This record gives sequence, structure tokens and C-alpha cells, in this order.
Amino acid sequence: MNGHHHHSGISGISRHKEVERLKWVLAITLILMIAEIVGGVLSKSLALLADAGHMFTD
Repeated sequence: MNGHHHHSGISGISRHKEVERLKWVLAITLILMIAEIVGGVLSKSLALLADAGHMFTD
């Protein structure tokens, strides 16, 4: 008897749900990045602009 099994993921989440979650996370990250850019420009904060740039490269 072979005990070898194939699973699509650790929690068994379907590929479609994984893609949907990724889209939501990317959208939230983009919104926060834009907010940091706007806040950084309005407040002339180099720290916020640098963090927004860091978020973009991630």
C-alpha cells in the first residue's frame, strides 16, 4: 500500500480562492501605497515616500 498523496495546498484551498485572495491583498497594498504617496507629498515626508517606494518594489 502506497501512502503517497497529492494535495493542492496545505489547507486544501482551491486555486481559484488562492488567486482571489492574492488579488485582494495586492489591491489593499496598492491602496495603502497610494495613500502613503499622497500623504508623503502633502506632508513633504521623505519617510512616507520611501516606504511607498519600498512597497512598490516588494
